[in-house]
Amino acid sequence: MGRMLRPKMQVLADSAMVETAVTHIVSGEQPYYFKRPGKVSESAGTLPAGSKVMLVSKGRGDMSLVEDKEGRRVYTAFAGLRPIK
Repeated sequence: MGRMLRPKMQVLADSAMVETAVTHIVSGEQPYYFKRPGKVSESAGTLPAGSKVMLVSKGRGDMSLVEDKEGRRVYTAFAGLRPIK
């Protein structure tokens, strides 16, 4: 097997950051989950009221997949999200 060559690592400038499109605001503090929750699931934390998120997917049922400003993709209740106009 031959050698694998990799480019030298470098830190990109802040201008290389890609911002996500914020589409919804969390209307009240609500739990979030890293995996789609089952009947008995413990939340991984809470999204504070007023948090701005991007709606990634509104699947079947009452849960939706959102991405927060830190880039975490989490499941939370769709009923607690208000669209940004």
